[in-house]
Amino acid sequence: MPHDPPTAHQEADTIRLMAEEARVDTRLVERERVRVHVSTDEYDETIETLLMRQDVVVDRVPLGHDVNVAPQVRQDGNTIIVPVLEERIVVTKQLVLKEELHIRIDVTRTPEAHTVRLRREHATIERDDPTHSKPTRNEP
Repeated sequence: MPHDPPTAHQEADTIRLMAEEARVDTRLVERERVRVHVSTDEYDETIETLLMRQDVVVDRVPLGHDVNVAPQVRQDGNTIIVPVLEERIVVTKQLVLKEELHIRIDVTRTPEAHTVRLRREHATIERDDPTHSKPTRNEP
């Protein structure tokens, strides 16, 4: 059956139904611009440190003992003892302990101050928004 144009009576019986829909979207909006400038300052600061220095002290200890066998290098506490030998001509050859070297390490600790150059950065922020017209500087 072909569609006939609606009559006045049919239009009164037909009601169009409508509905509203809500939709929420987000978008990026530029509110202000910010410029950041980073600068580095140098300053002197004195630091305290404890230095350790080791000095080697050699004491010669004369002995003059006759020995048959060369003594070994030995250690007594923090002192290393090194035997020094020589041969002397006698009717027979004889090994004589001429002297010993007593070597010890003396440690000296001395507080010392040094001035060193250190650097620190500062950031300056500039805003293009007229409501924030003053540049700010952030200090640590």
